[in-house]
Amino acid sequence: MVGMSILSDVQVERIQKQEVAQCGMRCKDGKVCVKSLCHSGKHLSGDCPACGVNPARPSRDRRCKECVVSAHRQKKYGVTATDIKRMKRQQYGLCLWCLQHLGKKFAIDHNHETEQVRGLMHIACNTQAGMVEKWLALSEEERERRTKVLIVT
Repeated sequence: MVGMSILSDVQVERIQKQEVAQCGMRCKDGKVCVKSLCHSGKHLSGDCPACGVNPARPSRDRRCKECVVSAHRQKKYGVTATDIKRMKRQQYGLCLWCLQHLGKKFAIDHNHETEQVRGLMHIACNTQAGMVEKWLALSEEERERRTKVLIVT
């Protein structure tokens, strides 16, 4: 083991007790990782520190993907996982745009000016809705000019 011969067993045990409280992971060989002495450099992930249910990702953050996505939605849109479930139930599990079944991956449709959440859509439908919204926001003259450009070229 790299670095183990330099320290006594008592020193290693003391370091392990201090580091396990912070790290809590195990190296690939199953031994408790002591960050400064980690001989494999790679960890096995344990449970997600946020939810304690899903397996953690082997990254610096260590939260599972669901917890990372949930935290992003909470920060950006102000919606929780409970809000998402409620919206899905209110929409009968359908996309607001195409009225087809929503899968696991979806977008949260919102007004970019007011930041108000409108509902859940497929990612492609949300993109299309945004393009239509931008088109309708153009003046009649600008829409006519752009239509002529599209037809000519």
